[in-house]
Amino acid sequence: MHECDHFRLPRQAQDKHRESTQKREWRFVQAALADEHSSVRTVSLAGNMIGNKGAGALANAMYVNRSLVEICLDSNFIASPGRNALKDAMAGTDSPRLEFVSLAGNTVSGLLFREFNPKNPCNNRVAWKA
Repeated sequence: MHECDHFRLPRQAQDKHRESTQKREWRFVQAALADEHSSVRTVSLAGNMIGNKGAGALANAMYVNRSLVEICLDSNFIASPGRNALKDAMAGTDSPRLEFVSLAGNTVSGLLFREFNPKNPCNNRVAWKA
């Protein structure tokens, strides 16, 4: 008896298929988060290689989505530009309820969080802890 050889796509084709699937999935997540009527409160996109471009897209979605409280973006190749886009979105005047963004395992590794100011609850600042 001979074992059947399973058909396998060449490595380059596998990578292209995986990349195409990730792009479709990413567009779905981005659209869901940009919905102002979304009830999603916590999102983990850890290990999805979204990079600074993806972090910027999430930052833009944060201006629309008012339900998000926490985002985990660990191990996504995010550097200072992506972190700064997220920080600016959190600190913006039309700031959402987002309180925490975890960036562990990225080029910049740490946590963005909203510091509560009991004297002026409308003036909470966004802090970075490496």
